[in-house]
Amino acid sequence: MRAAFTIARRIVSFEGSRLQLEAGPTFDYWDTETLSERGAWAAGSASSLLMPLGGMILENNVSFGISSSPSVENDIPAGAKMKTFTTFTVGAGLRLPL
Repeated sequence: MRAAFTIARRIVSFEGSRLQLEAGPTFDYWDTETLSERGAWAAGSASSLLMPLGGMILENNVSFGISSSPSVENDIPAGAKMKTFTTFTVGAGLRLPL
């Protein structure tokens, strides 16, 4: 699970649509059969295109995140290297303004 606090800056607006850049800290939470309740602070950034669609807003975004590994040295076999954990996400969604 990833929780994030982001701030966004509009880059350009045209015909009711807008392109914005977002960035902020995130917290990754891990709880699996082999990893028991571990967390790691991380950073994330994204680019979003928001377009009006009827009474809603269509959002398309691309995001990137980077954090430390959810594993600790004792979890990995001898000779293996610890690496940072990176994510790349592409998404789309509908927003309903309140």
